[in-house]
Amino acid sequence: MTMSASRRNRNSWFSRQHDLLKTLVQHARSSVGSIGLLLVIATATFAWAWARWGSEVARHPRFSVSIEKIQTPPQPTWIQSNVIEEVVRDGNLENLSLLDHSTALKVDRAFALHRWVRRVERVDKQSSRRLIVQLLYRRPAIMVKADPDGFWPVDTEGYLLPPNEFSELQTREFLHVRGVTPQPAGGVGTPYGDERVNAAARIALALDEVWKDLELYAIEPRAANRAAVYSSAVTYELVTRKGTRIVWGNPPEKERQAEASAADKVQRLVEYAQRHGSLDGPSVIDLTDFRAMRITPRIAGSLPDNDSQRESRVPKSAQQSASQQR
Repeated sequence: MTMSASRRNRNSWFSRQHDLLKTLVQHARSSVGSIGLLLVIATATFAWAWARWGSEVARHPRFSVSIEKIQTPPQPTWIQSNVIEEVVRDGNLENLSLLDHSTALKVDRAFALHRWVRRVERVDKQSSRRLIVQLLYRRPAIMVKADPDGFWPVDTEGYLLPPNEFSELQTREFLHVRGVTPQPAGGVGTPYGDERVNAAARIALALDEVWKDLELYAIEPRAANRAAVYSSAVTYELVTRKGTRIVWGNPPEKERQAEASAADKVQRLVEYAQRHGSLDGPSVIDLTDFRAMRITPRIAGSLPDNDSQRESRVPKSAQQSASQQR
């Protein structure tokens, strides 16, 4: 039987059922019980019809998942790729039907795997026409100094972001991190793999609204000895563009008992810069004491390395990393 013949038979069957129901309704208007019976008959009829032709309806292009039928929060300016387009393509979502109850869960999982998605909060289906995806995007926080040149972008939670989506000029829009593992442990969308990078990201987040005005340039870990490099004994310093070092101490939420909180440290920096015009000068600023900022004479200045003067470059190994993107 051809497709057109099948469609004619199906339409003819629906027409006969419609006429039958119409006749029954006319004879049963005076009886509530009969109306209930009619509803049962109608429900059973629909269930039978759906069991027979439902899969064919679900596969109709009208109900297929597509880019146009997915709505997400607007992409931030730092994301260059099209997240929805990549998720639909990589997750093979176009083969899903909006009439399938499992589609929302599958879309949730597909978005959660994307390198720019921090967390999927929920996926809602609006009837059979649209999917509303509520999610949080990853946000760049720092640029980790690569070896021998360039930078690795890292988000606020210490996850590696795609280096090939950042121009040389854009790398200057973030605090740089030096003195840590120059190569990430995994691919894009996975943790960088160095706790010092995670700590630096938390410090950068605390300084998010003020670091540019304070003319800060870099974050550097400082360990008492080589054995302490990968332990909690590591503390951190800030470096201004002119080379002034500021003792920050431990990362946010990891402060010692007598150490100032991150919020207090930031406030002290802002107040000092307002009083003195900048953070640069013949003094070392120590933010660690919870009682007050400590100011001591700076014996010898140190200048930032050439990274602050030359063009920032994406590391060559970023090309290999791009193939590992999720």
